[in-house]
Amino acid sequence: MAKTILIIEDEIAIQNILAEPLRACGYEVVTASDGLEGINAFHTHHIDLILLDIMLPKINGYAVCEMRFTSPKNFVSLLYHMALKIALAFFSFCRAYIKPG
Repeated sequence: MAKTILIIEDEIAIQNILAEPLRACGYEVVTASDGLEGINAFHTHHIDLILLDIMLPKINGYAVCEMRFTSPKNFVSLLYHMALKIALAFFSFCRAYIKPG
């Protein structure tokens, strides 16, 4: 069974930049455009990893973390991405060295 990654990011272009290489590597990807939608997605899917923006509409990334840690669900690693340049650099590196398999 494929691992599931939740991307909580309000900019659709960044969602796509993050999701595309992950799907190509065999991960299931769930996206959310604001903090509230992300919390709901977390509770309706079995999430293994969250890529979480901080500046989000409705509920910001810090509040999402606080709600997540009071949840009885299993531990989830949180990776914060603060800027498009960091995400682009990371996935450019991944594309160069990770091949779908």
